[in-house]
Amino acid sequence: MSASASALRLLSPRAALLGTGDGAALQNVNTTELPDGSLCWVNDQANLYVLSKTSTEVASGNFIVVPASGPGRWMLANNGAAAAPVISTDFAISAEWGSGASLAVAAGSNNLRGQVTVTAGSAPSPAGTITLTFNPPFSATPFAIAQRNDTNNPPEATSLNVQVGSTSPTALVMRQGGASSPIQGTAYIFAYIVVP
Repeated sequence: MSASASALRLLSPRAALLGTGDGAALQNVNTTELPDGSLCWVNDQANLYVLSKTSTEVASGNFIVVPASGPGRWMLANNGAAAAPVISTDFAISAEWGSGASLAVAAGSNNLRGQVTVTAGSAPSPAGTITLTFNPPFSATPFAIAQRNDTNNPPEATSLNVQVGSTSPTALVMRQGGASSPIQGTAYIFAYIVVP
């Protein structure tokens, strides 16, 4: 998935869910150009919403929102799934990140969305993975999106993008794409969203 396609599918967080004429509200995002399945975190709801482009369901509180312009409906994605906090021991990085590589989890990260920074160790190589073990596990395999969230070299677009390697009810595996190796001592930031 290209960086531009990722940007359309994973929107920047919105301050509010509802608000006619409020540019910070998800309700006022024009959905015409957005792909089905686009995701957006809404701060005042502390929840994730997914765009169902073909839905014509009736608005229902904070569960189903009719966009002010464009087709579809914004729907609460979590469906009651608890956002369990994650810590560094919930993650594992593969040997391809290099000897002495380290990992740090951004404050507020949980099993539904978050950010992790991996600093490459010595002699890193391509195809490294970052595995998040869900605790507790989900009852079914969730959907997931992951992307680089930094501007360090090698650049994402050509050589060191991130892909969802696999998901299961117990884990999300994010995988480096491309053939380039990370650079020793460089910090790479990865953001993820999981939809149960």
